[in-house]
Amino acid sequence: MQPHQPVTNTPAPHIPGEPGVWILVMGDMFVFALLFGTVAYYRMDGPEVFHASQASLNQALGLTNTFALLTSSLCVVLGLNAARERRGGRGWITLAMALGAMFVGFKLLEYAQKGGEGLLPDTNMFFMLYFVLTGMHLGHVLLGLLALFFMRRAIDPDISPENLRLVECCAIFWHMVDVLWVILFAIFYLHR
Repeated sequence: MQPHQPVTNTPAPHIPGEPGVWILVMGDMFVFALLFGTVAYYRMDGPEVFHASQASLNQALGLTNTFALLTSSLCVVLGLNAARERRGGRGWITLAMALGAMFVGFKLLEYAQKGGEGLLPDTNMFFMLYFVLTGMHLGHVLLGLLALFFMRRAIDPDISPENLRLVECCAIFWHMVDVLWVILFAIFYLHR
């Protein structure tokens, strides 16, 4: 006779999204990690150029953009949680999109300021790396805003399991965009 096994109603662990989005995110993070290594190499090769160039960046705009993206990620979490609990969540995603658009506006303003000062990608290696990496990130922000648009459309009180997975995938991508910016902010804006 078999010993009595208690019945548990513990749900299986849930990994958000789809495997494909995790492959995309990990691949993207790997590419950026290689680029961060490139920045470290050139920083060690010319620390005085990096230090002088870094001081010319607008730290207030960089910090404002960091705050915007961190807050937008919080809004995405709140929107996703509301969607999972079938309480809507579109308002949170709309706010996240507005903060993402604010990031884009401030980044374009900063690019215009640097251009007005004659600081362009061909100025030195710091600005080459700055414009390339932050420009790639800006492209990711724009894709992330598109993902948030689809996320917002997919959320409704009767959200299907398929739409919930879509919402989770969009949230995962947006959080990756946020993490990348935090690293970029540390690399380019924080003086050492």
